[in-house]
Amino acid sequence: MRLISVVLGVGDWPDDDAEKARNIISNALHDAQFKQYSYERVLARGVHTINEETIVLEEDLYAIVEKETAPTFILEDGYLSLEGDVSFVSEKIKRPMASYRAYQAPKPQRISFLKQTWQGIAYQWWLLGIGSLIMLITGLWLILGSRSIKKGKHGRVK
Repeated sequence: MRLISVVLGVGDWPDDDAEKARNIISNALHDAQFKQYSYERVLARGVHTINEETIVLEEDLYAIVEKETAPTFILEDGYLSLEGDVSFVSEKIKRPMASYRAYQAPKPQRISFLKQTWQGIAYQWWLLGIGSLIMLITGLWLILGSRSIKKGKHGRVK
């Protein structure tokens, strides 16, 4: 935040006492303004409800606001701005604005949710089937292998 102060009528220009008095007055004016106003982020970008209308703010809104007061907002022509009594040096300097668009709630995706659920279930059944098949083959191999050892077909020592 930048402030410009012009102090007139305090002695002659070359007078050192007048210069000190002008500095004291100017510093007091600046201190009073910095205590009363601050430059801050008023609204972060995202979804907000302003004047009973839900909007999506495209960018953060920064502005000079009076401390300890709730700002009021103006929505017009796709821009959000502050309503207030802050005056600017020139008419070329516009009040701070941020673009917005109307909020549209996302529609629930029931079909895709069910599709994902069935895909997950199918994947689980597939894993269960492959695991069962591997266990069955291993079990048969162990059973048949133990029978052949008992009959003496394998591992005879002469």
